[in-house]
Amino acid sequence: MSTYTRVVLALFMSGTMLITHAQPASLDDSTRSRIVPLSEQRDLLDVVRKLLPFMTLKNEDTVTMPLGRTFVWLLPVVGYTLQTGFLGQIQGNVMYRRPGANASTIIPAVAYTQNNQLFFATRLNTWTPDNHFNWVGDYRLYKYPQATFGIGTSTKPTDELNIDFTYLRLYQTLLKRVRPNTYIGIGYHLDYHWNIRTLTSQNDQATIPNYTVGTQGRSVSSGVSFNLLYDSRMNSQNPEPSAYLNLVFRPNFRALGSDANYQSLTLEGRKYVTLPSASDALLALWSYNAFTFGGNAPYLDLPSTGGDMYENSGRGYLQGRFRGRNLLYQEAEYRFPITRNRLLGGVVFVNNQIASEALTNRLGPFAPGAGVGLRLTTNKFSRLNVAIDYGFGLNDSQGLFFNFGEYF
Repeated sequence: MSTYTRVVLALFMSGTMLITHAQPASLDDSTRSRIVPLSEQRDLLDVVRKLLPFMTLKNEDTVTMPLGRTFVWLLPVVGYTLQTGFLGQIQGNVMYRRPGANASTIIPAVAYTQNNQLFFATRLNTWTPDNHFNWVGDYRLYKYPQATFGIGTSTKPTDELNIDFTYLRLYQTLLKRVRPNTYIGIGYHLDYHWNIRTLTSQNDQATIPNYTVGTQGRSVSSGVSFNLLYDSRMNSQNPEPSAYLNLVFRPNFRALGSDANYQSLTLEGRKYVTLPSASDALLALWSYNAFTFGGNAPYLDLPSTGGDMYENSGRGYLQGRFRGRNLLYQEAEYRFPITRNRLLGGVVFVNNQIASEALTNRLGPFAPGAGVGLRLTTNKFSRLNVAIDYGFGLNDSQGLFFNFGEYF
């Protein structure tokens, strides 16, 4: 049995244990008892109302998100990431809940950055009444020059090259419930990169060491997906005690326009536990693992740091800092309230990633990260937070990270 077969089986068994010990979430109330009554909690709207009393901002009087009501946020944001530098962004957030269903979210964004990157993105996770169907979409259009370092976690900062490209992503998956919290589904996924240029710091054409597929010109990965999902979260943007396991097998076919026939497998698991029990503090665990096989994937479609749907993995490092045919990523985060009114919270986190090396395809050295962060509650009913974190990695990698909602 190969190393990666053993890895996949071990991860699958851990995911099975995750499902076995998870309790289904109630659809009628929050899954975690509120230590502080909702009437005593405060959010950003309460702060604005206090500072600007002439503004009429309606309050809510229910503990859970009301059925039939839609929460909409549209905010101009000035932020910063290691890969983009400073950025100006218009961030949207739409959240609603159908009868007997989990909270549905639609997250559109448009941004322009200090590094001349432009992107439009919409990600959605919507549920029909009683959770009979789940529609997941990830749509992006990027003009996105960025730093890249080659294959494996043994790459050094001195290996840095620049890769410029325009990118269209169209991912959509429809899942059907087959038992409580368990779904099967099928999807279509397109990754289309064009105007790809790999350059040195002097803008001379360069070559990625030991991997040239999809590093110049254009690349296309087009395939279907077969999905198995377990999800007991009521609110994906700020989960309470629950579990999540997602397995995606994606064969890419030349017949669908792909440059090559190859397959990918993604296995992701998350677990949320109150710690200590009967408190508002939460331990969140995340495992994200991606594998490619059966052919050569284009360079930009290989598993990489920040390659998850919401580009949130790998705090402490540049997006795309590590890349390989296979990547294993694990993270633990402890979330706790700072103020009694729950306006402010804090987190501490540690993570680790391993990517396979170019020549041997064996897993490289560990690339750990860690950090701390603040949480500002923008809406106490939908439990939407603004996350402001500072992360550290190897070789002096460090920086600020911003997000709407929890990172996972």
